[in-house]
Amino acid sequence: MEFDCDAITNRIIGGAQTGIEEYPWTALLLYASKNASIAIRCGGSLINKYYVITAAHCTEINGAPLIKVRLGVWDITEDEDCDYRRCKPPERTMEVSVNNIIKHPRYNPRNLDYDAALLRLENRVEYTRFIKPICLPMDVSLRGKRYDGNSATIVGWGLTETNQLSDIKLKATVQIVKKEFILGNNCKQIRAREYKIYATGNGNDSCHGDSGGPLMIEEEVNDNRNWYLIGII
Repeated sequence: MEFDCDAITNRIIGGAQTGIEEYPWTALLLYASKNASIAIRCGGSLINKYYVITAAHCTEINGAPLIKVRLGVWDITEDEDCDYRRCKPPERTMEVSVNNIIKHPRYNPRNLDYDAALLRLENRVEYTRFIKPICLPMDVSLRGKRYDGNSATIVGWGLTETNQLSDIKLKATVQIVKKEFILGNNCKQIRAREYKIYATGNGNDSCHGDSGGPLMIEEEVNDNRNWYLIGII
């Protein structure tokens, strides 16, 4: 596989709304519903020019098959994305058909163990300012690293528990905690490599991403600071 992950750029400080160019690896998954319309239910992360990673339970929703991935999108209601600073040309958003779905061989739909899947895209993705891959923790310094006590970021267009979408891509900070420290129901189980990460935030912070979307953390490797994917929502 070819990897060429994006370096960190300036971030908007405060608030839950992302900037147009923030987190350019986030993807929307599109499904063919029974009435022939396109439905949006899950997110994913672009990891190279041919693959998006998502949750295995997102590969089919209520009998509707996953058919496409939408990349470079910020506001799902507008053809042309505009924030308070500038607009992004509509051609910067692209939809790519899904050619093959590869679920983790140990995926268990009952308890969502190993809830991960790779989506092979039909066409090669050309990177732009708005479409770039996220880094994977492949460096020896990151392999097997535990993130208990660290803050991480989740991104998406909606509250996963209610499937109500936000029009604009949102971000939230969550705290990664050990399972034995979980109190109440404000915690989100997040699939990460061979174990589960438990992330919690204030209020609904831990739910501000789509199922299948990224759990990310900033790391410095070889003097380069980048976003790394450490889990799947």
